[in-house]
Amino acid sequence: MPWAKNVYWMYSILIKDKFPINRDEVIAKLEREGLKQDHSSILFTHSHLYNKGESFPVSEELSRKGINLPSSANLRKKAVETIVKHIQALSYEA
Repeated sequence: MPWAKNVYWMYSILIKDKFPINRDEVIAKLEREGLKQDHSSILFTHSHLYNKGESFPVSEELSRKGINLPSSANLRKKAVETIVKHIQALSYEA
């Protein structure tokens, strides 16, 4: 609608296999830096696993690698810069 405004609520990234740590470790490290789990979370949980015998590899990969970056209506520029800094630092860890 013309009157609508994007609130830019969810920013999602995928933690690739070549990244030094996996998605859960990224979330844990952000939590240790004071960026709590209630603000960062897994992208989504694939519900098809309840249907035994079916395989949806793309859905499974997105679920395994996806993370919603910390977000909040009160998130300020300084906090965004901190989040970016921590994600960039993680990319250099071995």
